[in-house]
Amino acid sequence: MKKVVIISVMIILCFLASSCSSLLPHENNYVQLYMKLKFEPEISFCTHPSECIYDEETGVVYTRGREELVAAIDINRKKLLWDRRIRSDNKRVFDIELGGDNIYIIRVASKEASSAILALNKRTGEITWEYLLEDGSPDNGMALQNGFLYAVEYMRDGYSTVIKLDSENGREIWKSERILAPKATDPVIDEEMGLLYVGSRDFEEVYGYNPVFYAIDMETGKVVWKYEVRSEHRDDFYTVPVVCGDSVYGATWFGLVLRLKRDTGEVVWKRRYFPDDSSVHPVNWGFGNRLQIYDDKLILMRPAGYIYALDTENGDVVWKAWTRYSADDVYLDKESGRIYVHNWGPEIRCYSAKDGKLIWMYEYEDGRGRVGGAPYKVGKYIFDGDAGGNFYILEELR
Repeated sequence: MKKVVIISVMIILCFLASSCSSLLPHENNYVQLYMKLKFEPEISFCTHPSECIYDEETGVVYTRGREELVAAIDINRKKLLWDRRIRSDNKRVFDIELGGDNIYIIRVASKEASSAILALNKRTGEITWEYLLEDGSPDNGMALQNGFLYAVEYMRDGYSTVIKLDSENGREIWKSERILAPKATDPVIDEEMGLLYVGSRDFEEVYGYNPVFYAIDMETGKVVWKYEVRSEHRDDFYTVPVVCGDSVYGATWFGLVLRLKRDTGEVVWKRRYFPDDSSVHPVNWGFGNRLQIYDDKLILMRPAGYIYALDTENGDVVWKAWTRYSADDVYLDKESGRIYVHNWGPEIRCYSAKDGKLIWMYEYEDGRGRVGGAPYKVGKYIFDGDAGGNFYILEELR
């Protein structure tokens, strides 16, 4: 009798263990590898969502990698359509935009070619037109709206101009008045207000300039309003702002988050977020890359390894989630309410945007680590890369 009871208990325990293990976030029944590409020669591949873009018309994803790479991938056919090198000394991955028959990228100057904004034919990868940039090492992205491209031109003395181009032929429409130079960001369009938002670097130590957040008129290139940050910290706007309601939100590398009125730049609230150890080292805290909105929550990534969700109304922390290793960007899928991140380790993670709970994690086989960035997502497919030139497409199962 005792043996029967023991055996029964063991069977029940095994069943429970099996059932529970199948629901653990680290199990791979949430996601599977759909396709893997290897780009040669090995390139340092570290994807950001802004460096992939999906063409709904053709089912093709376009991606931009380091060391000159531009590629087109057909998802349904699991096929690399074309893979182009553009004679660039690009050490940082840049934005890629899609409009009509073209994709748009930024080429960094090399011994063979000057830096430029390029339009490539989306079917062949051949250059359609190019607009030369004075800056030899541009490191900001672009914005595309209603047939016009907006980009930042760095002027080398701490100042920049924003340029507006006709996306069909690369013709210059205007150059803005000089502004303090942005770095590692993208201009953001507010179509309703007719404004373009961008924040600058902190040049206080070099030139004596404080960082400034700008609103620029999209028709004229004139500065409509600006907000200057005065603080003892290095408040570079190394983030891409986001528009929500009557406000635009910006954040800095030293943890300052601003909510500004879209029409005037008036401060609604501003708060600085220190880590638990009260460190003042920028690598350990502050915010990097894109700000996003989900259900009245402002989603940000702290490079030290925490995703923050702030109440858009007052800036209170609603939740924060640890990503195990450093990370500097996230992808928010608003339809599913999920956040995707790859850290500086060998794994990709998925969190709930509602409460920050880990849903699943996936570690690549024979992969190389990544150094920041975040995946890109189209429907059930997730696009990601690593530092060894591997490009992955995962299929989310549930």
